[in-house]
Amino acid sequence: MFKVEAVTTWAQVEEAATVAKRCIQPEGGSNWARAKQSWEENNDFVAYYTVRDNAWPSVLVGYVRLHRVTPPARVNNATWVVDYFWPIVPEVLVLVADLINGHLFVKPCLTGHPTTRHWPKVTLSLQVPTLPYQIQREHWSDWQLVMK
Repeated sequence: MFKVEAVTTWAQVEEAATVAKRCIQPEGGSNWARAKQSWEENNDFVAYYTVRDNAWPSVLVGYVRLHRVTPPARVNNATWVVDYFWPIVPEVLVLVADLINGHLFVKPCLTGHPTTRHWPKVTLSLQVPTLPYQIQREHWSDWQLVMK
């Protein structure tokens, strides 16, 4: 169905954002400057993955953006949160979770989907203070743990 790969260059992020027509695309994306700044200044706290179609591996169909909640010194069992993913298919998140060394949380989505209905739900207050924008304000909210 899909294949995900870790992104290593900002050009790959821009290509994926352009394909997905998202707000961080280079030509007129409203969040492009902030996303680029977070990539350059906080690379230990942000990760992108490209999403490709398995049937046509050269076809880029989207991307996933994660933010790290735990400090980079904590190598094992890091905690990451999903800031954005496209296409909105839970299997894409499972593939990303398989690639990271730790835990992946996402805001509850597609709760009726067979893949997500067994993902544990927890209430957490998570922040990524080093980024130029906040994924989550200072309050408790519901998250789902992406199960591998």
